[in-house]
Amino acid sequence: MGLFDSLFGQAKAVSSEEHRERRAQSRSLQGKSRAITSADVFGATVGDSEVTDYVEEGYQANPYIHRAISLVASSVATLDIGVYDGKERPQRITGEDAAKLIERPNPLQSNSSFMEALVTKLMLNGEVYVEAIGPSQGGPAELYLPDPSEIDPEVDKDADGLIQRYVQETTGEEWPPREMHQIRLVNPENPFRGQSVVQAVSRAGDVSNYGRKYLHALLKANGVPPHLIMLAGQMGPEERENFEDQFAQRTLSAFQEMRADGLPKPQVMQDAGQARLDRIGFSPDDMELLPSMQQAAREVATGMGVAPELLGDPENKVYDNVKQARKALYTETAIPMAEKICGELTHWLGPQFGFGDNRRFYFETEHINALQGDPARKRELDLRELESGAITINEYRQRQGKEPKEGADVLLVPKSKQPLA
Repeated sequence: MGLFDSLFGQAKAVSSEEHRERRAQSRSLQGKSRAITSADVFGATVGDSEVTDYVEEGYQANPYIHRAISLVASSVATLDIGVYDGKERPQRITGEDAAKLIERPNPLQSNSSFMEALVTKLMLNGEVYVEAIGPSQGGPAELYLPDPSEIDPEVDKDADGLIQRYVQETTGEEWPPREMHQIRLVNPENPFRGQSVVQAVSRAGDVSNYGRKYLHALLKANGVPPHLIMLAGQMGPEERENFEDQFAQRTLSAFQEMRADGLPKPQVMQDAGQARLDRIGFSPDDMELLPSMQQAAREVATGMGVAPELLGDPENKVYDNVKQARKALYTETAIPMAEKICGELTHWLGPQFGFGDNRRFYFETEHINALQGDPARKRELDLRELESGAITINEYRQRQGKEPKEGADVLLVPKSKQPLA
């Protein structure tokens, strides 16, 4: 089997006849999503076991993975993606259909909530699908995020080798590329499906999860690990059952006294005969459980592109302060993620809205406090530029958040220097 055939073997390939049958059964767009329920809009996902494990054992059960994904998703959401025109000094466009769409993708979500859900699904599933709702001509009027585990991209080996349509497994609904688009993270094993970021940290997540489960169970057992009772003599089935019940009852009674009055008196089993109590397994100290869980948290931070100190691990911090860590979160993780999303949306929706070469979906970073320098240092640099004649008085005032003055669009010339003119 050649490489081309093997690639198509990893995505569904359908015949033209099957495509026509499914398309005939597909409902036409009627101004509402055919792929999602109200739960999908707010980020709930159901699906195959692997994706479910990433959601339940990763995002929902592991505080480090949950925090890391939430930090990245909320950081991308604060970038406020919009429509911009121009490359050197791009200007934000407002009022046009594309700008209105990205500002309010659908009646239930704002720009920030839509982007936060998009990034969350993308990181958990490795891929996210954006469904476009609207007229057959021109750009869409609404965008939705269906459950990624319910959608399958299909390719046709007889066509151009690209994704021909998207199919919902449970209903058989279909969408052409114009009506749905896939944004995916790189998966070296499958060019048509994405790889979840949780997959790379799944073992570290398991160490963290199982460690907390063990400690939780140990605390519920009042700190007593599992033990094995070794009896010297022989006991019949009835005697053995009575002994086990009596031992459990006396142990429970001792724990209750401990909670109520402090340390209880020793519990003596009169009818136990010669018995030996052996501990099963290891204590948390024997296993070095807490250091292992801390190391797992650091591995999660590394895999997710978030500094450990932002996940509550100041002992392993990699930056001098939290401000530097937050700046790195934007520059190394959130901004590259936002650029990928903007590029995909521009590639997909740009032709539908008639974008020119310079128009695109993008964002600005001037309003992100974590990316700004020290205010006092910035004011000092602005003042130096004013005194050296690099900026006008009004440009300086604008940088300081002040209103321009009439006649102040002039440059200051130092006394020690004279203009050649």
